[in-house]
Amino acid sequence: MKWCGFAKAAGPQRCGGRLKAPPITAVTDAARRKGRGLVLAPLCTILLLAYLSPGAQAEDPTGYIPSIRATVTGLRFFEGAFDPAPPAKRNYDDLFFYNAARYIHWEMNLVHPAPGHRTSFTVEEEWVRPQGAVFGNTRVFTLESDWTFSYWSSSARLVGSKTVEIPSPFAGDRYFRCRDRVGNWGPCPPAMKGVIEDWQIGSYQVDLLVEKRRVATGRFGMMAKDDIYAELRTRSLDRSSPSHYIASLKAKVDSLRFFESGAEAPPPEQRRYSSHFSETTTRNIVWEIDLKHGAPGHWVPVTFEALLYLAESSRDRLIQRKVLQSAVPGDWSDTYHMDHFGWYNPYYWGRAGSAALRSWQAGAFRVDLYLEGKKVASGSFQIH
Repeated sequence: MKWCGFAKAAGPQRCGGRLKAPPITAVTDAARRKGRGLVLAPLCTILLLAYLSPGAQAEDPTGYIPSIRATVTGLRFFEGAFDPAPPAKRNYDDLFFYNAARYIHWEMNLVHPAPGHRTSFTVEEEWVRPQGAVFGNTRVFTLESDWTFSYWSSSARLVGSKTVEIPSPFAGDRYFRCRDRVGNWGPCPPAMKGVIEDWQIGSYQVDLLVEKRRVATGRFGMMAKDDIYAELRTRSLDRSSPSHYIASLKAKVDSLRFFESGAEAPPPEQRRYSSHFSETTTRNIVWEIDLKHGAPGHWVPVTFEALLYLAESSRDRLIQRKVLQSAVPGDWSDTYHMDHFGWYNPYYWGRAGSAALRSWQAGAFRVDLYLEGKKVASGSFQIH
């Protein structure tokens, strides 16, 4: 299912592209109320694994690229092969399995005026490993003359290797012979040497610099599978009331609403907010959180962890987990952010440890939103 509208970029397709319409994927559809009306911009992500001070610091990312007059609306991460998946099939997250992750891709999203001619800019990327070692790379990207939204990506595979002994599949098989170190052939030994490549467990930071200024910073984590699911099980037992407050933005949660949608979000005036939906016609349920806050004065990343529960006779069962990585530019106030739940991608119910549900069914559902490690909003809807 296609959740993002992207046009192909000129040159290598793994590098960038243009947004055709505000999407409702792990890209958030954010809006600011300023002046005469509502201005929409596709707003994406930056990972927030550590607490961010609400006050601007000298080393804070600028969130702005002067040469192309671009605002960085997000930095997010996804795992994959060397060639990244199409945007609609990328599994955005902030935690990855250390012994299964291949390449980690960053994706930077920009909103900018049409440059009027092909315009290139250079991004320096710095990857900081848990122990502090830095991997650097430089990429040159090119905007087409009529682009007003664009996304750009690159990747790294910062694995270490170790040699281990593994059982030999040929040991004891009289039809196979193995050569020893001096070149003699004979029965295969019970064990053989193998090389394992893993990411180091811990937190990684990616800094993106343009024109020698840091424009965005993101973090992601590598953990063992069992530890990730144990952390999620603990989170799913939380029955505390939401705070309705986001410290990094000094924002109050004004509302959490739901509406049904297809592949792309309808414009605000066409959204039909409700808490009751039809089992036969519901495609995706979109949650939308409305925040009241002043302009923060600096670029502020906001990362929502959204948990979807189905009410059962004995408990509420966690059935999906998604991470919405967003950001608020320094001059934006009163923003809203939204993401969706649907059944087109098994990654998101797999990340919740759920294997039963594969489509909407009649019942009562609850969505809990976490930010900065705290529950900030909760809402419910029913499928009939």
